[in-house]
Amino acid sequence: MSLAARTSGASGGDDGTSAGRARSVIFFVSDGMGPGYVTMTREAGLCASSTLGSLTPHLVGLCETRSANSMVTDSAAGATAYATGFRTDNHVIGEVPIRDFGVGAPASYRPAGTVLEGAQLAGKRTGIVTTTRVTHATPAAFSSHLADRDDENEIAREQVYSLELNVLFGGGRRHFDPSSVAGSARADALDLIADARREGYALVTNATSMRRAAREAAAEAARSPGGGGGGYASPRAAASSRPRLLGLFAPSHMPYEIDRAEGDVETPTLAEMTGAALEALAPSEAGFFLLVEAGRIDHAGHANDAATAAREVCAYDAAWAVALEFADRHPDVLVVGSSDHDTGGLSVGCCDRYAMDGDALRRQKFSAEYVAYAIIDAYGAARTNGEDIDAQGPAILAAAFAAAGRDVDAAESRITAEALAALHEMAKAASDPANGAGGTHGYEGWALQNAVGEALSAASSVGWTSHGHTGVDVAVFARGPGAEAFRGYSRNDEVGRAVIDALGVDPAAGLEAFEQRMALKNRASPPPSQTPG
Repeated sequence: MSLAARTSGASGGDDGTSAGRARSVIFFVSDGMGPGYVTMTREAGLCASSTLGSLTPHLVGLCETRSANSMVTDSAAGATAYATGFRTDNHVIGEVPIRDFGVGAPASYRPAGTVLEGAQLAGKRTGIVTTTRVTHATPAAFSSHLADRDDENEIAREQVYSLELNVLFGGGRRHFDPSSVAGSARADALDLIADARREGYALVTNATSMRRAAREAAAEAARSPGGGGGGYASPRAAASSRPRLLGLFAPSHMPYEIDRAEGDVETPTLAEMTGAALEALAPSEAGFFLLVEAGRIDHAGHANDAATAAREVCAYDAAWAVALEFADRHPDVLVVGSSDHDTGGLSVGCCDRYAMDGDALRRQKFSAEYVAYAIIDAYGAARTNGEDIDAQGPAILAAAFAAAGRDVDAAESRITAEALAALHEMAKAASDPANGAGGTHGYEGWALQNAVGEALSAASSVGWTSHGHTGVDVAVFARGPGAEAFRGYSRNDEVGRAVIDALGVDPAAGLEAFEQRMALKNRASPPPSQTPG
């Protein structure tokens, strides 16, 4: 029985829940945020709202996160459950398994319609906001259909050609630029930026242009037939009409909050992107569906970087505040949030110490990712200059950690001589040209980043059990019309179906429209951006 069915008799209360169908839904995914992250961030007092006051008052339940083929899900399967209301296998986005294949036969999958596609067919406007690449697993699960989450170039193509989003904000420009552009991750000449413009998108590249475009889009939508939602030949025509905003603010993922350069006002925060998206989507008479992902909580968890994760949770809480303020002015908006899984198995207190040092978390100035890059760059420069790496290594490590707020010689940092020796060997491997380009996301470099994260976290007595995901239950937050449907204990696919029910949309019919648009684009030869002349 679905969660919605089990709680359909519940009545609304003073916590912001109320009965009835929502005209619009803002769905938050705090990627990787298990229960320990909330406790750590609250107790460290790192956020402007020291008690996570935007988020925690709306806690309504717990969610089981497993995928179709594992107790421990990945982001692709976890997000697909929320997007479609069906569980799938790890690594698969927007598709579900066909289970009648024979023994020894490869797994096969079929596309499943998403709440976003259903919303579009119903004439609702749609948007995606994320701090990761827009082609990463969570946004991809709501906006594409593939058995391989790593095919981000194809995900970008589907997002531009077939989805007809009104707002798409995040990182990942490297998957939209043609191979001729420096830094592109594509192997072809497809220029999805140019094609997006032909599809009617306005490209925004910083916070100023984003805010200006959102204001202009809202004004234009208000002048359109029916005030932004009516008077069109079909509901889908209303949904796919302007605004069409594409914001790609980084080549890959957007920077961590802790690494934000002093005075940087042009890299938009999650809260700023959420506010701009809501301004652009709000004039639609039929309503909207907006996905907001705090995606880099997960990345900090993989690196076991507690202070960086806490600041990403703060950014998530700030985005919730924006959504709640909007919902206060629009009482037909349902705000729901959960996590796709826990990452890292974070514990508040570790190593037989009955304490957590919030001051240590507050003193940290940079992420493990930033420190790892700094170490690799310094080791590389030493190699280039012909210096003795073994002799220079300890000083390089000490300087990198000092810049991040950790004195490697201080007892309070709890960075052991053994840990420093291991970091030195990892840094030599990561900066060795024989291992490729280096960086924190190569095989050798990823190990370095994780070890840096462990060393940075040691002072805080925040513990970790893994650099991967865990299978613990995660929190569910909800506020607005239909929020009572999310109370209690649920499966992740039940949460997805409850969101679909709250909007009253038909994902399967929406998928048909998506596939028809994709078929038309696939028949185009050559693609528009490759047309000669």
